[in-house]
Amino acid sequence: AGRFYTMADTSASEFEARVVLNETALRQLGIPLEQAPGTVLRSNFMEMNFEFTVIGVMQDFHFQNLSNKLLPYMVMPDLPRRLAHVVADVDTKDYTAFLNKASALWKETAGNNPFEYSFLDEDIGKMYRAEKTLSGIISAFTLIAILISCLGLLGLATFSAEQRTKEIGIRKVMGASVTGLTGLLARDFLKLVVLAVLIASPLAWWIMEHWLEDFAYRIDMEWWMFALAGAAALLVSLLTVGFQAFKAALANPVRALRSD
Repeated sequence: AGRFYTMADTSASEFEARVVLNETALRQLGIPLEQAPGTVLRSNFMEMNFEFTVIGVMQDFHFQNLSNKLLPYMVMPDLPRRLAHVVADVDTKDYTAFLNKASALWKETAGNNPFEYSFLDEDIGKMYRAEKTLSGIISAFTLIAILISCLGLLGLATFSAEQRTKEIGIRKVMGASVTGLTGLLARDFLKLVVLAVLIASPLAWWIMEHWLEDFAYRIDMEWWMFALAGAAALLVSLLTVGFQAFKAALANPVRALRSD
């Protein structure tokens, strides 16, 4: 609704500024959209009266990190002598030449104010640097934890198979199949993995819920996420333990019984 700025709007005094509001500001002020253009807002600051005439309404956009909710936003032209920031939409392949021209123009316009610049995509990247770093750390430690867990399971499975060498030999002589022996050896470990998943899932849900509370825009924790993680843990455990169990089940029973 309304319009945006023209050069004529910069001639207004600082006490009678023309402003553009976002939709959130309009809702909080209780001004209907169709009545917004031309509405006069009055403010008293340090015993000085200010008048702001609304000339337009812009759509809401995120001007902060997405962990923050949308806030009211007001745009108003400032006096030329207080020029501090300029936003430029640039489409060029020679940024060096552009920056040289921008620096020269800035010196002509802003006087002694130092020329400093940044790129929007880099600024946005800095806003989420902490999340990216945390994601990388969690991924690295997750891989390390999985590797250590697999090595531990493999060691336990090997130890268990060696302790039950005689039992495996007798069962095999009595007609037990390789599949049955593999399942027998792997069953106890898989029970422990299921128990670990049942204990870890509520704890993981609680931690994630508290972490996501810091974000205004967030996903909901669904049951299938934990079911998928549990299934992945079972699969990795089954492959790790099953390999050693299958190897033990294929061993010659005569050697197992002779060693006793």
